[in-house]
Amino acid sequence: MPTIVATADSADRERLEHLGDQQRSIGLTVTALTPSKAREMESFFSPRISGAFLAEDDRQVNPRVLAGAYLSDLEADEGCDVRPLAATELLWRDGAVVGVRAAAVPGAEVFTHRFDERAVDTDEMTGDAPSWSSEDLPAGDSIDIAADLVVVANGLLSPTLAGLPEGLEWPIRPVYGDVIRLRTPEHLRPLLTRTVRGLVHGRSVYIVPREDGTIVIGATEREDGRDAVLGGGVLQLLRDAQDLVPAVAELELVEATARPRPGTPDNAPILGPIAPGLIADTGTYRHGILLSAQTAVVVADFVDGTAGQDEWAAFDPWRWSKQEARA
Repeated sequence: MPTIVATADSADRERLEHLGDQQRSIGLTVTALTPSKAREMESFFSPRISGAFLAEDDRQVNPRVLAGAYLSDLEADEGCDVRPLAATELLWRDGAVVGVRAAAVPGAEVFTHRFDERAVDTDEMTGDAPSWSSEDLPAGDSIDIAADLVVVANGLLSPTLAGLPEGLEWPIRPVYGDVIRLRTPEHLRPLLTRTVRGLVHGRSVYIVPREDGTIVIGATEREDGRDAVLGGGVLQLLRDAQDLVPAVAELELVEATARPRPGTPDNAPILGPIAPGLIADTGTYRHGILLSAQTAVVVADFVDGTAGQDEWAAFDPWRWSKQEARA
């Protein structure tokens, strides 16, 4: 379903109009809505919303379902060998990357507090279990995996990968955001039939309905290095969401997470060739799950030599490095 973008008060209407103009300028379909029309489309909207538009091309995707689907499809492909290992070092031979060294080490975990375990579907989060277990490799041991080409796609850990070319600078930083998940009681369903993006006193908030009756609200943004869910962030999200949809106060709190996104200085991805046998697809900031299918296509184009270097120059993996380092 399309998204409704709405403002909670008149002070944000100018920003709403600017956002609508931006979307139109890149060819997206935007339809202005009066507050009464917006409430007609979504009956739980606050009577105090001051403006809205319908973003026909703005859709949602469930990150947990999509990630699980990716993993399940890879497991089902006889040509793929999915291993729950962490790549720790690049292997080089004659000036080219020829594989990786991988180890059975714990991966980074997202700090999560679940208020109701029944609402968290583990199959949804992880897909089918891999047939190859990291328990097959004793802790502390490593194996070398040969490859014709290696894609660096491990987010915040990308700069820590041993064996990256000398002089390659990747100033990737963690940008944390609090997200909350709530369950809609039966008597309020459906609370919303479309995603709502709100502008509330200069702040952005999104309210995303899921098919299972849960609602996802996010997201704050902070660079304080704290991987815990912050009470102030949860309070801000609930308050801003309630300004747009007052019935949010009646929802049941299920889960709160604090997720680090891999941000770059220009908040653009790191995408493209690094060296012979080595390609980057990392630093996607807040848009990793949304860009995942497209960046996969771009990486495939780089692999088979059909991607134009100039077309993707803005995302050059060497753009923060000294020119002589690239040589």
